[in-house]
Amino acid sequence: MVSYILRRVLSTVPVMAIVALFVFSLLYIAPGDPAAVIAGDQASPADVERIREGLGLDRPFLVQFGTWLWRILHGDLGTSIFTNLPVSALIAQRIEPTLSLMVLTLVLTILVAVPLGVAAAWKAGSWVDRTIMAFAVFAFSLPVFVVGYVLAYVFALQLDWLPVQGYTPLAEGFWPWLQNLILPALALGCVYIALIARITRASMLEVLQQDYIRTARAKGLDQRSILFVHALKNAAVPIITVIGIGVALLIGGAVVTESVFAIPGLGRLTIDAILRRDYPVIQGIVLMFSFPPVPPGLVVAPHLPDLLLPVAIRRGALGFLRNHPTVAIGGALLLCLVLVGIFAPFLGTVDPTALAPAKRTRAPSADFWFGTDMLGRDIYSRVLYGARVSLTVGLSVAALASLAGLAIGLVSGFVRWADGIVMRFMDGLMSIPPILLAVALMALTRGSVGNVILAITVAEIPRVSRLVRSVVLSLREQPYVDAATASGTRTPMIILRHILPNTMAPMLVQATYICASAMIVESILSFIGAGTPPTIPSWGNIMAEGRALWQVKPYIVFFPAAFLSVTVLAVNLLGDGLRDALDPRMAKGL
Repeated sequence: MVSYILRRVLSTVPVMAIVALFVFSLLYIAPGDPAAVIAGDQASPADVERIREGLGLDRPFLVQFGTWLWRILHGDLGTSIFTNLPVSALIAQRIEPTLSLMVLTLVLTILVAVPLGVAAAWKAGSWVDRTIMAFAVFAFSLPVFVVGYVLAYVFALQLDWLPVQGYTPLAEGFWPWLQNLILPALALGCVYIALIARITRASMLEVLQQDYIRTARAKGLDQRSILFVHALKNAAVPIITVIGIGVALLIGGAVVTESVFAIPGLGRLTIDAILRRDYPVIQGIVLMFSFPPVPPGLVVAPHLPDLLLPVAIRRGALGFLRNHPTVAIGGALLLCLVLVGIFAPFLGTVDPTALAPAKRTRAPSADFWFGTDMLGRDIYSRVLYGARVSLTVGLSVAALASLAGLAIGLVSGFVRWADGIVMRFMDGLMSIPPILLAVALMALTRGSVGNVILAITVAEIPRVSRLVRSVVLSLREQPYVDAATASGTRTPMIILRHILPNTMAPMLVQATYICASAMIVESILSFIGAGTPPTIPSWGNIMAEGRALWQVKPYIVFFPAAFLSVTVLAVNLLGDGLRDALDPRMAKGL
């Protein structure tokens, strides 16, 4: 066992080498002159040349990488372009607030999520189970900054129970430290609680069906002992794995949470670096947070049954929707939102970019249904047109990431010699928190919808390829694949005829989750100033423009936040319904 764990831990070494190479190569992946992009449009040729020399871009690539890697191994993360201070020193100054927020969030999440998941599994099928799972689906659909603003408005502004913003170091007292972190930790932990509660429930359901659990009940053991002593202990491996992997969610969420609550941590440092295009700081933060919290080889893959297209779907769409109302509800909501985006010009809207300074910050009324922003623009029109941006990004990322991940997963899963090479590279990309990876890519490109789609797609491809590979590894051992191989059928034809069709069901489910995730990431990128240009009325941009006035004009933030949350909820409901329909074992468990 020790040697197994040691081998798996050592497997992170090539992964980290790939991470280092990728993070360093981002300067070369970006189109155009990276020094000119970092310097900005107003920079002089001398400024551009100074940045080029400071980053070492005037030297050969291998020389640059070797020098950079040698410095990294000695703790030198480079020098900030803006402050001219060592990046390691800047990180050291900001690390306490971020670590405090992440540790408190992790503790709070485990204390809340695990009991919720156990209770849902214990009362499977009851109103308790359905209530907890409904909360989990809803919480999983709320962007962290939306939750943050709601909590701050209710508990800080209205009830005046907790501070609105700021951070107090632990050295100045435990209670002041805790007061400033309660709301940020609740906001950041909301999605994480939903994730762990769902994983805990699924793992517990499987364990509670085992023979030794029935034996314990037959012996007359009380329910608490059965649940927490026998069942939870044996269900803990996937739960602990997800907790470790989910640290990446905390890292990405901390970036925007610290912005909402004005916490001077690494998230705030990242946003400042983005606005200043201080790429050495971004490189250092991404590299520091990219060390895998759980070595890839120790991750326990979830059970993936043979996900073939059920006969129920082939019998008729109406019958399928009646049997799976979650699919019907999610699909109907999503269709309505798509129609809103398409027909926005005919729904009583005006030009979403039209300025009217005399009508600025008007409250919602019969003339302005959602009010106006600080430039007098109609928020109702901007929100409806914003549906186009979010849905375009979500659907495009889902399609592109699915196609690319499908191709990579098929090759890696069926071609044995390519598996090790391809998957090590995918593991390296998965080690980088998705939001930070997208931020790093956007920091070197001009803000546009196309660049946002590309940046988010790169972050999602490894997850799709991992899923497809796991399905292919199972399918290639099936007798019909062996028979096709023995009959002389070529590998490409085996993949197209026998492997590819059987990957469509899990791919369809995964695509819905990618779509929802992409819309949230796009809104976060726009919210922190690293996404679509401010002139484009995306939901993230609308909320970013309104956060300066949200304490007195909360409607500027809440209307786009509500539309974003409902859209993500619709996609997640659709994905959950498809998962239950395409996984008979999961549907039976529910």
